Amino acid sequence: MRQVQALVEANPDATLDKLRAGVAQTCGVMKRLRFTRKKALHPSDKASERVQRLRGEYWNEVRDVRVEDLVFIDESGVNFG
Repeated sequence: MRQVQALVEANPDATLDKLRAGVAQTCGVMKRLRFTRKKALHPSDKASERVQRLRGEYWNEVRDVRVEDLVFIDESGVNFG
């Protein structure tokens, strides 16, 4: 049970397939540990050094783009199939 707890805490967005355990067994353990299967609202690595570095690199690329040149695309409802 502690191993499952450590796995879920280390990988909060992992699916049951990624945890490589039986669905019924994993669900039972997760219920006893009071874990939910909902995804986190905020990424767990949001404040990591890597993410901060990538944000800085992105900002350096786009900071000189004029607002008039920006185009925003909403892909909701788009069918790629």
